[in-house]
Amino acid sequence: VAVLIMVAIAVMLERAVRRTRVSRTLDGREGWAPNYRHIWFAHDPVFMNHGMSGDGNLCTFGYQLLNAGGDWPTVCRQDRDLDGLTTGQELGDPCCLWTPGSEGRSFDLASRQEYRRWGITHPGKLDTLRPGQSVAREPVNCSTYDVARYAAQFQDFYFSRIDEPKLATPLVPAKLVSFAVLLWMVGHWFWRRGLAADICPLLFPKNAHLSCRVSFLTLVVAFYYMDLTSGF
Repeated sequence: VAVLIMVAIAVMLERAVRRTRVSRTLDGREGWAPNYRHIWFAHDPVFMNHGMSGDGNLCTFGYQLLNAGGDWPTVCRQDRDLDGLTTGQELGDPCCLWTPGSEGRSFDLASRQEYRRWGITHPGKLDTLRPGQSVAREPVNCSTYDVARYAAQFQDFYFSRIDEPKLATPLVPAKLVSFAVLLWMVGHWFWRRGLAADICPLLFPKNAHLSCRVSFLTLVVAFYYMDLTSGF
């Protein structure tokens, strides 16, 4: 438990230090672009390595915001990572209609802000989409948002992995051996070393090494540890 707490605190401190290295002119950047916090793998999209670097250096998207000073219509139409998609297309606003101050509101297609909050890609990372994939995430024209078309596009996106053809996965002996070792280790710790009793002392009261309180606290700390580090 102590190790998990120390690691979580270290991650929080690292992120706080990283933020201090960013120019103060970028303060408030979360409100300068739509879906800023919806890029799932990026703790902060303005940093190099798509938000996972600890050196504080800015990526192309970071320099976009820095140079434009939060002017979203200007940033929206640019393609600084040269992947054929504008920043607006990548952040769900292909028509560049989003306005600052709307980022905290519930999504409503009729409000004519960003077009979507799904299928978001990083505007500072070279993305490769299938032919026509970007068009399938945009309205026919920017004068109106068709609700039926939007619903069909979301459904295609949501079930895209299911509709794709299955690829043959070769069996790698090293992976099979590693998986077998992993199963043995889990079983060994679960039954021989008392892991089952420590996880749920109520079911195995005679073999439990931890009290119910300590077991529950460990699970809570482990959950918050994973939550804090999941976007790192």
